[in-house]
Amino acid sequence: MYGLFIDKSATDSKSLLEHLSIWKQKNSLQTQEYQINNVDDITTTLKENGSKFNTVVAIGSPDVLESLIADSRLLNPETAFAYVPTSKSLLSKRLGIKDYRDGFDVIAQRKVVELTALSVNQHFFLFDYVLSTEPNKSNEPVKSIIRIDKNLEIKMNTYRIVVHNRNQEVSPHSTALLIEIFNKRLKHDKSSNVLKIPGVNMGQSTTEDTLQLRLPAQNIAIESSQSMNSMSGKSIKNPIRIGFRKKTIRIIVKRGQEIQSIMSPGLIS
Repeated sequence: MYGLFIDKSATDSKSLLEHLSIWKQKNSLQTQEYQINNVDDITTTLKENGSKFNTVVAIGSPDVLESLIADSRLLNPETAFAYVPTSKSLLSKRLGIKDYRDGFDVIAQRKVVELTALSVNQHFFLFDYVLSTEPNKSNEPVKSIIRIDKNLEIKMNTYRIVVHNRNQEVSPHSTALLIEIFNKRLKHDKSSNVLKIPGVNMGQSTTEDTLQLRLPAQNIAIESSQSMNSMSGKSIKNPIRIGFRKKTIRIIVKRGQEIQSIMSPGLIS
């Protein structure tokens, strides 16, 4: 059974839906279709029907596939993941898929590669995972305690955290994760200081992300003074435990796509 998870960008495309209908008939597939409005729709569907599927297909934006992988604990271990894009993205480039027509053809070719996903609490991710703080009306800095491999504890202000899964990097590493911690810095526009008076700033103030710290790790635990949101916008409960579990994800890619093309180049740590 194929589970087809279709977002609005796909349902808005009449040509895609027509192609999908022809593709199903041509390949005599048994499918169940679900229109996805938000990430909760995916979780609910997989809780009720996840055991039925041998293949789940994300049709639309990369967020749909990322959400399916996040909830992969609700699927059978042998379930294969596939992606049909509605626009070009880094994900479609990794999998060797040009457009939705190509995406359906790739599924029919059925070339499966196995990648290692890592956990964020009960969810999983393949490449990068972004945690960000909710809007803080008081403008108080978000204070976090970050524990690296149980032997390093860091206390600092945080605005955004990016965790890279190094299992999907071209070069092998001795650690599974790379964490980057960002904070907000006030940035002044000095363009309206027409008299160039030193120390006088009459322009607008904006904020920008600044990298505070980058460290390799095997696993990470984070506790913050306020909730942090996942990439899908869901609030993640404290403590946030990253990399304590791993899971094999079977994903369909284009025939001839080299594994190096799927991987990330990685960052120097």
